[in-house]
Order: sequence, then C-alpha cells, then structure tokens
Amino acid sequence: MRPELEFHVRELAELGWMARRDFGEWSVPILDTLGMFTVSGDQNWVRNIPGRPVFVGLEGVLFYGGVGLCLLRWREPKYVLQLIVIAVMLVPNILTHDPPRWTRAIGVLPGLMAITVLPVEWGWRRLEAWTRFKASRSSFRVRATYVCLVAFLGISIYARTAFDMFRVWIDHPGVYWMTLAFYDGAGKYVNASSDATPFNYVFDFYEDWRKNNVARVVQRSDVALRWSEYNAFVFPADPRGSRVAFQILGAPATPLLYAFLDLDAPLHIDPRIEPEGRRLLRVYFIPRERLEKHLAQARQGSVFLPDSLAPLSVPINVGASLEFLGYRVFDESVRANSSLHLLTYWRVLRQPPPTTAAFVHLLDAEKNILAQFDGLQVVVENLAPGDIIVQLHTLEIPDDLPPDTFRLVSGVYVREDQRRLLFSVGSDHILLETWRPPPKPPARVIKGPL
Repeated sequence: MRPELEFHVRELAELGWMARRDFGEWSVPILDTLGMFTVSGDQNWVRNIPGRPVFVGLEGVLFYGGVGLCLLRWREPKYVLQLIVIAVMLVPNILTHDPPRWTRAIGVLPGLMAITVLPVEWGWRRLEAWTRFKASRSSFRVRATYVCLVAFLGISIYARTAFDMFRVWIDHPGVYWMTLAFYDGAGKYVNASSDATPFNYVFDFYEDWRKNNVARVVQRSDVALRWSEYNAFVFPADPRGSRVAFQILGAPATPLLYAFLDLDAPLHIDPRIEPEGRRLLRVYFIPRERLEKHLAQARQGSVFLPDSLAPLSVPINVGASLEFLGYRVFDESVRANSSLHLLTYWRVLRQPPPTTAAFVHLLDAEKNILAQFDGLQVVVENLAPGDIIVQLHTLEIPDDLPPDTFRLVSGVYVREDQRRLLFSVGSDHILLETWRPPPKPPARVIKGPL
C-alpha cells in the first residue's frame, strides 16, 4: 500500500471525531467545512494561500445566491443535483480532523462552478422578461451590459488568481523552498557547474512530476542524470566518478550516507537560507576509486547455491537485465528488536522491467521468513547498461528470536506478477552468509539491604 494512502486511511479510521466516538465535536468540523467558502480556507501553504477561502470577492455573493436558488427550487432535478454534489463532496472534510483541506474536497469543483452561475442566469432571465426581450435597441443594450458584467467578473477573478499564484503564494517561505531549493536549485547547479560527471538526485519519495521538475530545468546533454529514492544510489559507468544530490530534509538513509559520502566535504551547498536557517540542497562527489573499493568488499561476501551449499563466485547474471556483484552486511552484532542493514550491488545489463524488486530475506531453519526488505529504489526507465545500483536493505529483527543460526537469501522478482528472475546458476535465489544474534547480556543483579 502507498504511504500516503495508508496515512489517509489511518486519518479516517483513527483521528476523526466519529472514529473517536467524540460526538460532542460534530459541529466543529461542519462549521469549519462550511466556512471554507467565504470565511477561512486550508492552512497548508502547499495547496493554498494559508487561510484564504474559496471565494474572496463578488463570486462569494453569487455562490450564496446559487445555494439559495437551489434550496427554493429543490424539487427540480437540475437544482437539487447541485446541492447533492456539494454535500457529498464535503463529507470527507466533515468526517476527518482539522478541516478544511482542499485535497479532500477536490470533487466539489464542478458543483461550485455550476452553482455560482445560477444567480447570473436567473438575473439574466428576469432582465429579459422586464425588457420584453425582442429584436430591439433595448435588448441589444441588455445583452451588451450582460456581456460586459460577465467579462469584468471573469477578468477580475483571473487577474486576482494570477497575482495570488505568482506573487503572493510563490513568495511564501515554504513554497519558495519547495519550488526553488528542491527543484530549481538542483537543475541550475547542473547547468552552471563545469563538472560533467553523472548526477544522481536522491528523493525522499519518488513521483514522476518531482523528477520532471528537476529535469526540465537542466539544459545539458553531456551530464548523465539518474534518479533514486532514499535507500539507493546509482553510479553510471564513468571512470571519473559520480555526484549525489539530496535535500537534508529527505537525506538518504544513514548507512548510505556514511558508507559513501564524506559529509564534511560537500561539493556544493545551496547558498540560499530557508526560514529556519538551513541550506537545504547539498551535492557530494564520489570518486570511482571509492566505489571500486566498495565493490571489492562486496565480492568478499560468501555466496552459496541453494540445497547443495556449493560456493559461488560473483558476478552472477540475474535474468537478462541485471548482474549480482556482491553484498555487504553492516552491524552483524545487532540484537533482536533492532535493524540489520545490508547493501546489495547490481550492474545493469539492459533496462529491467519497471517494477523490478531485489529482495533480502532472513530465514530460519524451516525456511520461514523472519524479516525482509524488498525494493530496487531507482527510476528504472533512466537506467543504462553499465550502471551500478547500490540498494540498502533494512531488516527489522523480531524481538523473540531464539539463540539460533539464520540464513540470509537474496533474489530479484517483478512485482506485477511476483515472477522471480532466474540466476545464471539455475536458481531463483542465492544464499548469502549466516547470521546469529548475539547472546543477551546477563541481567544485572543489584545487591544491597532489603
């Protein structure tokens, strides 16, 4: 399940007044939701000028006029339908906490546009009846006046919206740093730098539009751009080395940071300072020699053929798209109820399927999975033959493990159909080293008088 979907499900199931059975609070979200039209809007600067309601001018009067018309003519389907649309689309705001939120009410937009026009239509028909609409000079004046009023209203709303978006909203500190430091800053750095080594931008979470916001700023074709997510780095086949960029608010996982980056020697830090005094964007250089040392360590990890336990040597082809280069286990002495970290190394032979995932499982003697991490957190469509992927796997060790020996296994599969890719040794997985949790420290005995 996607993290944002999990959050919204939990928000509805746990945080709302109905989920908490706090029925004494039912009026607060209703009033806050209804107030979003002309009183106060969403406080989140990402979606809105904080607190700005939907309607801030004459259109607010038209909205209430439209609601009044629908209530007066509720027996007519075209009027009651508007009320039903608006009421239904406001329910998510009413049931969840801290309304109003625009993302929960996005479906109300068609109703808002239609209901705001109803008073204009009503007034136009009344004016037609009053002037006894005919092909006369007076009817021409009425039509001209109507067109001018509608044009004035539309232009005023458009001008105010454009000003708010490009002057007021964009100058908010949060929006400024989201749009400039996060996207614009990275792209402009690549353009301005004389360095042409590959550039890997690491996201805290990946969406196509986030990558595109960085990529569309870059005007260079001589820099190999790669994209990864939190737990992975991508190194194109360049003898000079590669650059890694990220925001400190969404920095890569600690084992990747300390294994590959010299955190005291950034190549570039965005000179702009955000409201809390931080320079968010950072770029680091990783020489090819450092990667080769990591690969040499990775090749030393023991690898075995399942069933026979025959030792294997790396690299080992996986399907037709990847090559397993080795692995490295951190903190082997980690105790139960902690995290065991592994790095797996893969070379791209040709572009793998978009939903490819590499897994590492911790198995007991009966081959039950006790802990696992599945993922290949790179943007697959940008990979090229020769790229090396470093994937971090974090295994959450259960707290009730017996003092036994466990086995680490690895493999690759396609998420869409759960189909595992075959290694060139004839198996759909390989065995890595064994792991045994360290003994628990003896309990301290406190001596003294009772």
